[in-house]
Amino acid sequence: MPGPTTPARVACTLVLAAATTSITTSPSSAAAVDPTALSAATDAAAAARSALADATASAEKAQAAVTEADNAVRTARSALAAARSRATHLSERVADLTVERLIVENEGGLLEVADTGLIAAPGTAVTTGLAAVVGPLAAALGPLADVVDDQVAAADDEVEIAVDREQRVRQERAAAVRDHRAAAVTVTEAEGLFDAAQAAYVAAEDVREGADATSATASAAAEEFTASLGIGRRLVRPGLGSVSSPYGLRRHPVTGVNKAHTGIDFRPADGRAYAAADGTVAAVTVEPGYGNLVTIAHGNGTTTRYAHLAAALVRPGDRITGGEVIGRIGSTGLSTGPHLHFEVLVDGQFHDPAPWLAR
Repeated sequence: MPGPTTPARVACTLVLAAATTSITTSPSSAAAVDPTALSAATDAAAAARSALADATASAEKAQAAVTEADNAVRTARSALAAARSRATHLSERVADLTVERLIVENEGGLLEVADTGLIAAPGTAVTTGLAAVVGPLAAALGPLADVVDDQVAAADDEVEIAVDREQRVRQERAAAVRDHRAAAVTVTEAEGLFDAAQAAYVAAEDVREGADATSATASAAAEEFTASLGIGRRLVRPGLGSVSSPYGLRRHPVTGVNKAHTGIDFRPADGRAYAAADGTVAAVTVEPGYGNLVTIAHGNGTTTRYAHLAAALVRPGDRITGGEVIGRIGSTGLSTGPHLHFEVLVDGQFHDPAPWLAR
């Protein structure tokens, strides 16, 4: 049975989803995890703890209501039993008085004495004397019977009130039981959200630590790589514009498919593409996806590639110096607008260029 939807629960679920998405979609790169992932996971855990506390309090309150309703039911049943017993007793008393009244009022009938077998006929001295005695008694029993009838009616009213009260208490108890069950479901869901938030937080911490280690390793590899090429500490930025799309998993702007982005995209800026380091032009080609593409070999199994050029300004075999203009930025191939796509490959494997580029 689904529990009630509360703002705390909705907020906790949304924040947890955001933190989990941030973790699961993080690229396997040297880029550090966005610190908002850790903050979101922490907020989700706090929201889950708050929801768990509220749900637990609601469950305890509902349980107390159930206990109180049970006590009220027992009290109502006792009152009902007492009222019914009193009504039965009064009914029997009315029956006895009615019999006595009929006997006394039968002045003109026979007087029977069961233990002696004496029967007096009407008009005899016995019946005349008896009538003089029982006449006032019969007159006195009339109001008494009326009083007893009133008491019986009052007892019937008490029985009816007790029955109504028992029914009302039963309804209140049923409502309390439903509230208790709903609170129990909310407690269970809050515990699940709390556990998921804690897991997301731990996963985010692991990813952050792994990213820190990977970043340090990538930085050291960049130092070693650039030193081996004899070009100093960093590669030259191939485009002067700002980065429009980093390396890693993304939704392709044309196809809409989630796939790895194997390089970095730069905005056009001055419209020129620059060689990232000294090397030799290995190829100048036209590719369906890359458009006009220049590939430069730098030695030690390292190459750089420059895609979507409007035109290449070099030819295969040209010796290139880092920072030299090699082409004009364009929008050829599978592209949504002018930009430079830049890649770094070592032994045929793609690497994130960001740690190696000059700031």
